Amino acid sequence: MTRPRRSSPDPDSTNPRLKAALHYASQGLQVFPGRPGLKESHKSARFSNGRPWGKTDDPVEIGRDWMRWPDANVCIACGPESNFFVLEVDTPQGHDVDGFASLKALEDAHEPLPETRQAISPSGSLHYYFRWPIGATIRNSSSEIGP
Repeated sequence: MTRPRRSSPDPDSTNPRLKAALHYASQGLQVFPGRPGLKESHKSARFSNGRPWGKTDDPVEIGRDWMRWPDANVCIACGPESNFFVLEVDTPQGHDVDGFASLKALEDAHEPLPETRQAISPSGSLHYYFRWPIGATIRNSSSEIGP
């Protein structure tokens, strides 16, 4: 069920980050303002009615967030609500592990990952984006599948 959307704070804003956050939210994705160069939100659940990272798809709240933090990264909350999950492949520079070697070993033993969207994180890790499988439970498995 889709709830009615409030009007956007300033749809003609020149801030490309605000435009991107509003676009993702209009697609039903929960977004939050990330601290540039870090993997953390400017907001917290404690001050966001219990919503992790302060995630929201409310255009008015998004407008306030990017007025307060205009240089914030646009972060999208993963999970069944957003209908996708991310596989992160870490780097020696960012996490002191060679996730690419682990991924290659897994692909050699099984099969290559399917083509999908990718992004580079602030630490240099590579993120692979996948649709959330219907009825599946996916939990953070940091370093359980491979270093």
